[in-house]
Amino acid sequence: MAKETLTVEELAEKIFQEAGGMDNVETVNHCMTRVRMTVRDHDKVDQQGLKEIPGVMGVVNDEQLQVIIGPGKVNKVANAMVAKAGVDLGQEIPQQKSGKEALSEKTAEMKAAQKAKQKSSPLKSLLKDISNIFVPMIPAFVGAGLVAGIASVLTNMITAGRLDGDTWNYYVMILNVLRNGMFTYLAIFTGVNAAQVFKANPTLGGVIGSIILLTGMNPEAPIQNLFTGEALAANQGGSSV
Repeated sequence: MAKETLTVEELAEKIFQEAGGMDNVETVNHCMTRVRMTVRDHDKVDQQGLKEIPGVMGVVNDEQLQVIIGPGKVNKVANAMVAKAGVDLGQEIPQQKSGKEALSEKTAEMKAAQKAKQKSSPLKSLLKDISNIFVPMIPAFVGAGLVAGIASVLTNMITAGRLDGDTWNYYVMILNVLRNGMFTYLAIFTGVNAAQVFKANPTLGGVIGSIILLTGMNPEAPIQNLFTGEALAANQGGSSV
């Protein structure tokens, strides 16, 4: 049996309802396919109820509550939701609660935050930050690794005489350029991601990362390592490794 079809306004109302009510939704925004909500209490969200709403293709309940609507319609639904709340996209939705309810909820939030803080150790926080810096780069690492592998296989075949070097060396060179695009400027990518994790300006993070590349340094008059007196080398800081 096919699901009933809801209007944009009805869909917006249903999403609010299954997300724990409008008071449980702090902000509403959207991307190309998803309504993205910051919710105050994830325990109040009925994920199954959201999935059963006609027109909803999926639900992701992570740091944000994401309801997949699909391109074209998602912006209409998100705008209908903020219109019902009387705010703009991304603007905080004020809670319509009594003073006692607000105080009770605030107390619960403070207890939950304190509990989470107690569970989190400095080591766990450090590992989480490192993960958040490098995990987004995994697809690029995988792609660069595949390209490097193909280039290596072609090089071996050229050396073995199975491929014509005059023809295939050109393609190997192109593959090596693609590979080096990732690994040569890894410091810049790392700087950008680190800045985003630590809530700093991504451009400045990239600039800080690029410093260790020592672009523009004169090899005949290199900068000296303050501790060892050795000449600094790009990506090595003067190390002999």
